[in-house]
Amino acid sequence: EERLRLEQERVEAEIQAETMRKLVEEKRKEAAEEQQKDAELFDVLDKKNEEAEKSRALREQMREEENKTKLAEMQAKVEESNRKAKELEEQLKRLNVTEGKSGDPPPEKKQPKCGCAVQ
Repeated sequence: EERLRLEQERVEAEIQAETMRKLVEEKRKEAAEEQQKDAELFDVLDKKNEEAEKSRALREQMREEENKTKLAEMQAKVEESNRKAKELEEQLKRLNVTEGKSGDPPPEKKQPKCGCAVQ
């Protein structure tokens, strides 16, 4: 009877040990699968971050190009205004020279209504 009981305890212990080994192996597989899923998610996140960074860099580059274009347009307008101002200044000089040669006195400079000094 004692031998039978010891044999039964040994068999139960072996069954319990085998069950624990299987459970541990199953948990290892689950952990490995979870790690694989996590690695895949991190890969996806890395790709999304790369895409977002490329998109941000492209937007920044487009902004810079737009700013350069606007600056060039403004510079062209300034140059055109300067050119027109020079033309008007030369026309004014020619008019002053022409008026001076005819003997007519140059027209009087009128004081502006705002009270500013005439230059």
